[in-house]
Amino acid sequence: MKKIKKNKFAVIGGAGFLGKQIAKELIELKYNVKIIDKIKINTKNSYVCDIMNYDKLKKILSDCDYVFNFAGIADIGESNKNPIKTIQNNLIGSTNVFDICAKLKVKRLFFASTLYVYSASGGFYKTSKQCLENILETYSTNFNLKYTVLRYGSVFGPSSQKWNGIYKYLEQAIKTSKIVCNGNGEEIREYIHVEDAAKLSIKSMDKKYVNKYLTISGVNSLKAKDLFTMIGEILNKKIKVTYKNNKKNKEHYKITPYNYIPKRSLKIVSNEFIDLGEGLLEVIEKDFN
Repeated sequence: MKKIKKNKFAVIGGAGFLGKQIAKELIELKYNVKIIDKIKINTKNSYVCDIMNYDKLKKILSDCDYVFNFAGIADIGESNKNPIKTIQNNLIGSTNVFDICAKLKVKRLFFASTLYVYSASGGFYKTSKQCLENILETYSTNFNLKYTVLRYGSVFGPSSQKWNGIYKYLEQAIKTSKIVCNGNGEEIREYIHVEDAAKLSIKSMDKKYVNKYLTISGVNSLKAKDLFTMIGEILNKKIKVTYKNNKKNKEHYKITPYNYIPKRSLKIVSNEFIDLGEGLLEVIEKDFN
C-alpha cells in the first residue's frame, strides 16, 4: 500500500481510547493529521469540536481528504441509561459527519462500528450503530460517498475507558482479589490489543476495502473463566470469582453476537499481534502501578 503523505487525515474522537491510537499510528507514518474531539488535548493539530456543531466541524474538515469517525457514546451501560442522549450523539452527530463528508467530497470515510450489530444484545448502542450503517450506505448510494465500516470486537490495552471489560476485571482483581462476572464464565471473546486494532484500521485504507465492512477482532477465542485464571496467574494470587448468571441481562452477548444478519463483513487480520498475556501485563504496569 502506497503512502498518501500529501493527503490530510482527520480523526474525530481522537482523544478516545482507539481514536488516539489511530491518530498516533497515522502521525508515525508521516501523514498530515487533524485530531478532533469535544475535549481539549495538548497535541499538535488538535481541534476542540463536538460533532453536534455542524458548521464548525465542516470548517475544520474542509481541507481533509480522509476521515476516521470514532465519536459518540460507546459504553453500552451508559447508552441504555440515556437513550435520548445516545440517539442525539450517535445518530444525529455521526449523520452530521456523513453529510459533511459527502458535501466536501472526501476521498473516504472510515466509520467505527461494532460486532454488536450482529447481536440481539447491545441495547441502544447496538441499535444506533445498525442505523448508522444503513444511513451511511444510503449516503454512499445517493451522494457517492466512499466509506469503510470497521466493526470492532473486544479491544483492550493501556489507558482504556474505565468501563472496558479487561480494565474492570483487572481493577477488581488487583484492588480486591475478587472478580464479579455478569455471566457464567462460558462467555467467549476474541480480545485484540488496541495497537493491533489501530494497525488493522490503517490497513483498511487499501483501495480494495472501499465500500466494504471489516471485522477487527482477535485471532484466538477465550472463555471468561479462562481469562480469570490467566489474570490470577499473572498477579500470582488467588482470585475469587463470583458469577451472576442473570438471564435478564441482555447488554452483552454470551458466546457469539451472530443472531442478526446485517451487511456481511470481511475479517481483517495480521500475521503479527500482541499476545493477550503480554497485553494484560502492559495494562497492569501502565494503569495500576
